[in-house]
Amino acid sequence: YNMNNMKKCLYLLGLTTLSASAVTTISVSNLDTTDTSDSAIFDSEGNVIQIGEGSIQVGYFDTFTTSEDFSGSTSSSLLDDFVAFGSTTSAFDNSFNVDGFFSADFIDTINTGDVIIGQTLFTVIGNNNTLSNSTDFLVFRHDGTEFAEEVAGIGAASGVVRVGSGTLLLGTNTGDTIVNGFAVGSFTQIALPVPEPSSTLLIGLAGIGMTLRRRR
Repeated sequence: YNMNNMKKCLYLLGLTTLSASAVTTISVSNLDTTDTSDSAIFDSEGNVIQIGEGSIQVGYFDTFTTSEDFSGSTSSSLLDDFVAFGSTTSAFDNSFNVDGFFSADFIDTINTGDVIIGQTLFTVIGNNNTLSNSTDFLVFRHDGTEFAEEVAGIGAASGVVRVGSGTLLLGTNTGDTIVNGFAVGSFTQIALPVPEPSSTLLIGLAGIGMTLRRRR
């Protein structure tokens, strides 16, 4: 009887563990002390992204791993491969009120066994109000920072987007510059081609034509 009760308790504990979830906040920033160890973000034309502009999102990529994967992509293929954490993006904002810098929090629930656990954390930055409306992108991999199960729940470490904190997979390290009177480092986004609707439509029609031919 006692053994049966113990088995039931262990079984229930197993169910609890399998269904465990935790609301997780991931914080990313590219600004600590407004010095050259930090890196302001510029668009592909060399314009610093101002407070209230641009878009930031964290997440992971399904198949993209190398700089060649990112630089050889279109904006749509980049975003198709990206799995965002949370449902919203954030515009540039920071307590120093310095253009080119951001500090953003993303909140979502992670469940035990989710695919996201063990994935490397990435920050993707666009030049427009949403990533889908952006033409210029920067992709930063937070080396050694994964979505991971932790002792007190499920979560992920925060990340800083700057030289030495990870790897710039899409974008250019453009060195020191002056932003709002501060001497800082800088990263410049890369413009990615946006597939024209007409081209996409032609490709689709060609595919339908080939399918019909095969059926005949």
